Amino acid sequence: MHERSADKSNELALAGRFARQWSVEAVESPPFCPVDGAFFNKEKPLAFFECKTRDYKLSSLDSVWVDVEKIQKSLLAAANKRIKYFLLFSFRDGDFYCRVENPAKWPTRRAKNNNPRDKNDNDEVYCIPKQEWVKL
Repeated sequence: MHERSADKSNELALAGRFARQWSVEAVESPPFCPVDGAFFNKEKPLAFFECKTRDYKLSSLDSVWVDVEKIQKSLLAAANKRIKYFLLFSFRDGDFYCRVENPAKWPTRRAKNNNPRDKNDNDEVYCIPKQEWVKL
């Protein structure tokens, strides 16, 4: 999986907006971690986070799709550290977060990706209802 530097820059900016609002520090994870980073209060880790930027409005959706494997690995890492896990998304209508606690309550489906570089990409995704998302 390859992440462009522009994507990473947008993710760090998004995490920074949440960190400022919540009066915590956002720290980027090293490469190949299941999460994008962690929030800290001084030296104490509080939560892992995953950041995404989307070029559409949350208000126009019924649900947001997020890869099942990604959430399961990240949630396991958070449980191992006894901290929380958040999804941080930037949509055209604002920045939103979703605390991930019990993803089994969300429906799943196979998401056929329209990416011409990977026609076999049909990962299982959680369909997180838009009501689960809280605006920053």
